[in-house]
Amino acid sequence: MLEPTLLTWMLSIAGIILYLPAVYIQVLAIAKPHDQRTKNLLVGKNEDYHDKTYFHSARELRGLIFRGIW
Repeated sequence: MLEPTLLTWMLSIAGIILYLPAVYIQVLAIAKPHDQRTKNLLVGKNEDYHDKTYFHSARELRGLIFRGIW
């Protein structure tokens, strides 16, 4: 059986460190989508991600589907 090398452990730890904040923010977005802290982490201070991104892109996608373009 192959044993993990130092490089394997370094890459694993680097991956965990890099992706842990992204996973944390996604869990916050699922658990508390309207919380101000979640909005600040996702978009920026005092911005609302639902109004400016989600609804506009959902409306545009719906228009493309129902018009038969996509």
